[in-house]
Amino acid sequence: MPLQAEGRAVTWWLCASGFLIGCGFLAKMLAAWMVVPAFALAWLVGGGGAWAARVWRLLTAGAVLAVSSLWWVVMVALWPGGRPYIGGSENGSAWDLVVGYDGLGRVFGFSDGSSQAMAGMGGGFGGEAGLGRMFNTQVGGQISWLLPTCAVALALAVVCTVLYRRGRLDQSGVLPASGWLLWGSWLFVCVAVFSTQKGIFHPYYTTQLAPAIAALCGGMLATVIRVHRAGVTWAPWVGAAAVAVTAGWAMVLVRRTPDWNGWLIWPVLLIGCAAIALLLPRRGGNLLLAGAAAAVVSMLVAPGAWAANVSASSNLMGGANPTAGLRSSLSAFGMSGIPGQGSSGNQGLSGMPSGMPSGMPGGDQGGMPSGLPSGMPGASGGSGSASGGLPAFPGGPGAMSGGFGGSSGSALTSDQRKMLNYAVKHSPKARIKLAVSGGAMATNAFILNSDETVIGMGGFMGADDAPSVDQLKKWTGNGELRYVVGSDNAGGGAMTRPGMSQENATDRSEWISKNCTKVAASAYGGSKTSQQKTGSAAPFGASMLYDCAAR
Repeated sequence: MPLQAEGRAVTWWLCASGFLIGCGFLAKMLAAWMVVPAFALAWLVGGGGAWAARVWRLLTAGAVLAVSSLWWVVMVALWPGGRPYIGGSENGSAWDLVVGYDGLGRVFGFSDGSSQAMAGMGGGFGGEAGLGRMFNTQVGGQISWLLPTCAVALALAVVCTVLYRRGRLDQSGVLPASGWLLWGSWLFVCVAVFSTQKGIFHPYYTTQLAPAIAALCGGMLATVIRVHRAGVTWAPWVGAAAVAVTAGWAMVLVRRTPDWNGWLIWPVLLIGCAAIALLLPRRGGNLLLAGAAAAVVSMLVAPGAWAANVSASSNLMGGANPTAGLRSSLSAFGMSGIPGQGSSGNQGLSGMPSGMPSGMPGGDQGGMPSGLPSGMPGASGGSGSASGGLPAFPGGPGAMSGGFGGSSGSALTSDQRKMLNYAVKHSPKARIKLAVSGGAMATNAFILNSDETVIGMGGFMGADDAPSVDQLKKWTGNGELRYVVGSDNAGGGAMTRPGMSQENATDRSEWISKNCTKVAASAYGGSKTSQQKTGSAAPFGASMLYDCAAR
């Protein structure tokens, strides 16, 4: 939009751009603002009028951006009386969420040591931070296919600009510099942030690079055509170079999963070679068009196959961490197999650094490393799993062997269904039929598979102060809530989120254990194993039914 900001509509277009970025902030917070430098630079370079006017209009658009982004933060802060707790924050404020867990904490890491623990696990979801993150096993197959092409495109833009300024290329052979600055700086800023991000990083974040990659590749194609028509003899060589580096990198990525669509190496190689041959100098007309078509096919056939296999809701991580390619669910953790998971259970780790410390899955002894924050699998003093499993995610087939228990799968177990039925039968007048420790991750199956009012205590993963102990006292005291699915371990059925304390979950758990009575499994027809000590049986979520009727 800022490139359209010319003439009378200049201020309107700029303000519209700021407004839409602000709408993006409401969905992804500071991630939406990462493109602001690109828009500002493109406008300052390519905008019309005097410099003072450009700066003034840019500041006006910045004001619109600030208002459209932060209005809800201000409203939450100024709202009188009671309001819902802001999940993910330490104190219930929206500002804490913006600059903390969902904001700067993702970029710079957290002060509780969880960032270091994630680094020890290979960087968590997206591999270790560093310049090579965009090309590693976890992230490379998501977005890096055309990054080599973007490098060629930006180099071509610089060369054409230099030739134009020296009078060796007329204006018809170059695209506006503002466009290259917009998409080039968009790509540079996002790659720099994602590569060095020390906090939580999910591979699907890289979709923010897609518009810039598409624009740069399209700009390269348009520029090659323009300079070729202008009589530049080396233009086809640029296209051939782009095909060579892109096809070469695609073959590297395909070879990382040779058992899944490994045959794609051959069409990439053969079509790429044909494209290079047809794009060589001294060819023109239909042969040149055929070469261009072959180049596009060779560049897109492999990433197209990966994109077509985006994880569905039946896969392990479902919509919680959508990624492309075969290993979309486990490769996000840097793993291709989990111990104890059938035939693929012994595959160990995929893409993790060699020489992983003893105790890592796929390491010398299996299990998870020591020294993780309380509440993480394998952690001491919390709700960790001694067997080193991993969580089941919403939309997945259920908890893994040795992993986080509770109800984090997509279907209720027999015992969970019996717990719910028992609670509904014995608390007909209660507004809330069941409250489950472990947050939304442990409660989704109850919500998705029943029409009863079931709440997850602790927000997303059980660490939020919602409901507070005082709120629980009020609900149980006035009859709004009677039954709770809790945990008798120190972590209160929660998995600690990086940057967040587990104190809230522990306080709830202690209050429940002191003020509520355990319901024997035989009372609701559950199995004997359903009430094993949750410190080892169900580290994430909970499996103990409590009756909190006022005593």
